[in-house]
Parts: sequence; C-alpha cells; structure tokens
Amino acid sequence: MFGYRQPAFIEKISWPHALQASFRIIKHTNGMRKTFVIVAILIAMCFQGCIVVSIYPFYKEADITYNKSLEGDWVDQDRNNWRIHKNPLKPNSYELHATKNGREATLLCHLFKLNGELYMDMTPISDNTEEILVFDLHMIPAHSIAKVTELTDQAVNIKWFNEERLRTMFTENRIKISHELIMDQDSKSKDDGIYLLTASTDELQKFVTKYGNDESMYDNDLKLQLTK
Repeated sequence: MFGYRQPAFIEKISWPHALQASFRIIKHTNGMRKTFVIVAILIAMCFQGCIVVSIYPFYKEADITYNKSLEGDWVDQDRNNWRIHKNPLKPNSYELHATKNGREATLLCHLFKLNGELYMDMTPISDNTEEILVFDLHMIPAHSIAKVTELTDQAVNIKWFNEERLRTMFTENRIKISHELIMDQDSKSKDDGIYLLTASTDELQKFVTKYGNDESMYDNDLKLQLTK
C-alpha cells in the first residue's frame, strides 16, 4: 500500500516489512492492559541507533507551526532522497517521503514550538510494499521527537532524542514518566528491550521542556541533515 486514502489518524497504518518486529510487554508501569503490540521505528531505514518513541503525540494543536521552507526535494547526509510537501488532508502538517534503495516510506510530520524551541513530531503513514491486511491491521503507529536546530529553504538540521540515554535514566531511576519496556520474543535480557513512552501529551511536553536543551539527550548517529 502506498499513498493517502484517509488521514493517518483515521486510516490504518502500513509499516515497512523490513522494520516490522513483534514485541511483548514485560514491564507494566501505567495500567495499560498487557498485550502484544508492534512498534516500528521507521526512521531506522536511514539511521543507526534508537530514537525515543511514544504512543501519544508530543504536540498539541495550539503548539503547531508551519514553515514553508521545509517543503521541497532534499538530499540527506547519506545521499538518500526526501520529498516534503504540505499534507493535503491535515492542515498545518507535512508529508515526508523518504527513499532508500527503491523503498519509499511516508511519514506524517508536525512542527511545533515549546518554550521558544522548534521540534518535529513524526509518525509513519505508509510505504510502497505489498499490503497484507490481517498483518497491517495490527500495526500501532509511534511518534518520534526531534529538535530542529536549523530550518531554511536551503538547509534543514534535526536531531532525535536518544533512546539509549532514556534507557540509562530509567535504569538509574532518574526519571519518572509512564512507559512500557518492550522485548522481542528472542530477547535474552531487559537490555535488549525498547522503551515505549505511554505518557499523555502533557507529560511528554514536560519531559521535552526539561531535557530539550540537554545535549546528552542526543546522539551524532541520530541526526538528519538535509540540503537542496
């Protein structure tokens, strides 16, 4: 399946098969019913490392901003192509089309501001692989959070929050925010798991506001540099 048929918050999401993995929740922290979920990190098609992901968006409607400079055809630091344009079905949002080795994946993107800082929330919409309905209906879209450090009509630089840093803070009991520790079925220890934030948008924004200017929350492998 590829392309828009309904807005992402109405339509089911089809995620790239190469990135799909089945996970089981092993840590119950906020009353969420224990169940099997699938979390795909779409950005991993272009980057190494793990990004911070959430069930809920990091933005509120009042925080959203739109900058036409983000639109256009771009090339990232690894020579992958990105095509960004206004989302025709959801006001003040973008569609990001990322292409690598013949695979094209589409993400829904919102720019938003917190305390004067510019951030980007991304969530997957679709890709150009074959649809398998019974599988795709089990997909749960996740939101990622990145800080925008440069945005002009010729250059875009963003950096994602690093899940490894978040993992350390959780294991050292230095942070309290609703989450689930998710393990794939072959994991040997909790170190193999992924931290999925399940906090409300209010909680998420407190987290972003507190740590958004902390450089230790970011990683050089989790940066995107776009040029025209």
